Amino acid sequence: MAYRILIADDNELLRNSIADILEDAGYSVVEASTGKQALRHLNSSTDFALLITDLMMPDMEGLELIQVLRKAHPELSIVAISGCFDGLHVARLLGVKEILAKPCKRAAVLKTVESALSKGFSVGH
Repeated sequence: MAYRILIADDNELLRNSIADILEDAGYSVVEASTGKQALRHLNSSTDFALLITDLMMPDMEGLELIQVLRKAHPELSIVAISGCFDGLHVARLLGVKEILAKPCKRAAVLKTVESALSKGFSVGH
């Protein structure tokens, strides 16, 4: 069975590009355009193995989403996407295992996802 991955990013082109890369690699992908939409997906299903989230989104930023998820879904692996360094240190402190830099290249997406899935979750590492 393929890992199920949720991608949360308000940039539709980037989100679709990452989804296509992951689907071509055999992953099952669900997309969300906002943090609140991502949270609804995660609260309605317990079979997500990984969240890939942008740190800057309308209605609920990635750091806020990560904080909420650490309480509700502590086992979920998370990858943060960022085009800058704002919030990355805080994301790491919240248990984000991997950072994916924008623009996202195919090889980097696959390597980052594989690494995050192999590490699992533990705070502070």
